[in-house]
Amino acid sequence: MALAERSYFFKRTYHYLDESKAMELVYILRSNCIETNIDISERAEPIEYDSRHIALSSLPKDIATVIHEKKKFREQFPLKKSEVDYLQENFSDNLFAVNKELLELLKNK
Repeated sequence: MALAERSYFFKRTYHYLDESKAMELVYILRSNCIETNIDISERAEPIEYDSRHIALSSLPKDIATVIHEKKKFREQFPLKKSEVDYLQENFSDNLFAVNKELLELLKNK
């Protein structure tokens, strides 16, 4: 017998490009985990995504510092299916507008 579990996440990652720029990637991800008697497999697929170059100076100083030092930074927020639906309906054209505060508001709805 196989057990399947589906999870959703909003992720924002920054990858260092040079002294002044980073690549920002934002995406809503669906993760499927299937467990059988002999194996566990996980598969993740993006539902919505976008990317852009961004000036490090436009980011909060603490985040820019981490990107500069570690060459990357990632935030990940778990989502319910209803939150995914809301984000797709209202932000599919501008995922960059989704921030921690909005995600916290959705959690408290």
